Amino acid sequence: MSLVTNTTAITQQVSQASTAVARAASHVQRFGELANTMANTTRPVESLFRLASNTTAELARSATALKGVAALLPTSVLSSIERSVVGRSLATLQTGLTDINRRTQQVGRSIDASQATARRVGTAVQSIQNAASAVGNQVTTIKTQLGNGAPVVAAVASTGGSGASPLPSLSSARPHLLVMVADQGERFYFGLSTAAFDSLRRQSNYNVATQERLGRPEALQAVNQGGESLTLSGVVFAQMAGMNQLNALRRIGFQMKPVQLIAGHGETLGRWYLTSLSEDQSDLMADGAPRKQTFTVEFKRYGDDYQNL
Repeated sequence: MSLVTNTTAITQQVSQASTAVARAASHVQRFGELANTMANTTRPVESLFRLASNTTAELARSATALKGVAALLPTSVLSSIERSVVGRSLATLQTGLTDINRRTQQVGRSIDASQATARRVGTAVQSIQNAASAVGNQVTTIKTQLGNGAPVVAAVASTGGSGASPLPSLSSARPHLLVMVADQGERFYFGLSTAAFDSLRRQSNYNVATQERLGRPEALQAVNQGGESLTLSGVVFAQMAGMNQLNALRRIGFQMKPVQLIAGHGETLGRWYLTSLSEDQSDLMADGAPRKQTFTVEFKRYGDDYQNL
């Protein structure tokens, strides 16, 4: 298996594992709600046990996917960007595991051991916790490999000099919509695993001055070429991409330097300033963390002949 195929499989399997844990966390939330309704009854609620079975199955799928990642890492060459993507996915996955463990512990504390139904619930809780523990063990193994065993290779690109910024390769194993490259070499990939935009608006302005004339139509005079702006609008789902994607964009914006933009299909759009970033958080969890971050990013064209740096 080639190194490119390896890295593709790693990112796909980590994404699958994170998605499975997110589904498991949703099942466990419903599981806890149903378990609370059984506090004063001895009759089993069969849907409760179906939820427990589905949760265990999702966690088992996640553990299997992570086991595959752990097997591929020692023979794979990951770029720093790919390592960062894997790390963010693992962080999101661990957040889901923490939520699962917290909810199952709450259910366990509410169990009355004298009830036959409660014993079945206790068995289901133990099954979920065992499956979650297996996923956690695989996460620990992968993080250890990322920290110590997995080699890292910087993205390879020809440069015109020591000050040139390397550009993304079109043969990148990870598909993306747009790549933003800062002068310092830091990159941000707009894609499904980070911040995916579903609309792009490009506006070109041409400055034409108007001169009023008495008794005649106004006269127009071309002054300059004006400027261009790019507006991206999209959504970040925290369960899939983590909650720090927009903070990474803000960090690049705070550098107050022009960035290079390259479309996913290979077109070089030139140099732009990141001029604004707006964010709306929704579908908040109990601790205030958003499940959904709707964003709008605006870039304005940087004149390549400017000398104000």
